[in-house]
Amino acid sequence: MKETKKDVNNIKLALKIAIFIIIVIFVFLLGYFLNSLGNTSKEDIITEENLNDVIESDWKTPKGTKGEVNIYESIEYKSYHVEQKAESDEVLKDETKYKKKYTYKCSNSDCVGIDMYEYLNYVLIKDGNYVLYDYDTNRFKEIKLDGIEFEKIRLLYFENKVYGYALTNRDNKVAIYNAKKEELITDFSYNTEYYSANPELSDNDLIVTDDEKTYVINFSNGKVRKEFDANELGSDNFYYLQAIGNGKYVYYVKNYGFEFNDSEIYTNEFEKIFDDRFSKYGVLSNGNIIVSKDDNKFYEYKKDGSLVRESKEYKKIICITNGYIVVIDNDDYLKVINNKGKELAKFVKLTVNLSVNDLLSNWYKIGKKEGIFITVEDQSVEPDTKGRIIEYYYQPENNKTGKIILSKI
Repeated sequence: MKETKKDVNNIKLALKIAIFIIIVIFVFLLGYFLNSLGNTSKEDIITEENLNDVIESDWKTPKGTKGEVNIYESIEYKSYHVEQKAESDEVLKDETKYKKKYTYKCSNSDCVGIDMYEYLNYVLIKDGNYVLYDYDTNRFKEIKLDGIEFEKIRLLYFENKVYGYALTNRDNKVAIYNAKKEELITDFSYNTEYYSANPELSDNDLIVTDDEKTYVINFSNGKVRKEFDANELGSDNFYYLQAIGNGKYVYYVKNYGFEFNDSEIYTNEFEKIFDDRFSKYGVLSNGNIIVSKDDNKFYEYKKDGSLVRESKEYKKIICITNGYIVVIDNDDYLKVINNKGKELAKFVKLTVNLSVNDLLSNWYKIGKKEGIFITVEDQSVEPDTKGRIIEYYYQPENNKTGKIILSKI
């Protein structure tokens, strides 16, 4: 049907009325919003002063005026070192070797740096109370340890999360503090605990020892979940207990000695899966276990102990970490492969002068970068000369490879 001029005029009039109504509603809502804003208290407005409280009340920006704790970066090694106000700090001020990277502003004149945790981007600092300082964001969090007498403090952490603290008293005895509950879950009755990353914490457990036994304790209440026999150095049953895992799956490895690597592997419920001669271990994202033996092969097993696959024989298996395997292949090249044997990175061909340091090859994380590093020593280069040490690295996230040339380990 053909529209008449009258119909067109009616449509235009309707559109004008609709637009007018929309404008009236918008003006009304704007007025209501401005009136509400005018009645807003100072506490409701986000300013530079209260930004910390809006984001996370426990973390604040250090604004002290009583001193500084500086964090230096090694120019050659790219590692961080915290200023501890000792004689060694004079070395950090050598501008040919170190450069100042971050500064914590102290609230107390006796403020001092305690320890670095590069994996977490944290520094432990004593500033009146102990504080965790995140140098990447320039924010700190106070550690609440009121009324507890102790001499040393170490973080208990796994991946990017701090679970609590190991406190050591004057008698060199250790007590465990749960940060979430803000209380001690044990008294000072243990000799030590494993200060490296603790996979068992993701299962709410922790490995500790005393004069006679090794224990797995519940991290919420400190009660013993499992105890293992005496581990006295020099005895026939000397062993060390460690947890392996990835935050989702945790296993326990009981390793007898360092020469033969006789090992027992248990589930997190302490059901024995293996009793064999293993040298290296790893856990995949699906919970499968990767192990290597003296035959220079690696094996993948399911959680019930059934074999999934057996690799070919390599010249040497360097390490197993985060589901990746570092090997010296039969063509003498240093490589990173996955659990199916697929080559992910290829580095250097090993010669008579090049040797790989197994103990200094593993997973790393610095800031937001993480991956595998492999330390190679070139014995054709004079000791303490640049090029004597080469660290090769592989970042799985972006498939990036590279190397860092150093003078020493």
